[in-house]
Amino acid sequence: MIENFHQKAGFVIVIDGRFFRSIKNDRVCTAWCIAGAKVYSPFDRREAESDVAELMRRKKKAVLSELMFCEVKESEQPKISESLEGGDTWLPF
Repeated sequence: MIENFHQKAGFVIVIDGRFFRSIKNDRVCTAWCIAGAKVYSPFDRREAESDVAELMRRKKKAVLSELMFCEVKESEQPKISESLEGGDTWLPF
């Protein structure tokens, strides 16, 4: 088990398996991966819900999804062979 990690949460909007990025020139822009997505902080939930409402008005199947980011200090990272809770294996990036 990893101890002493910092947790951050946020939201993204998913539209048919893609991530919402913006609305430009009256078009909905999406991204294939989360790196290109518009990430809303926990304090921006109203803005995220407003964007979901706008996308629904445009007849898009938008879903607000919660994200969880974890930062682990390098000194506390387990070895690659160690297993985390739930059987997941740690892979450093």
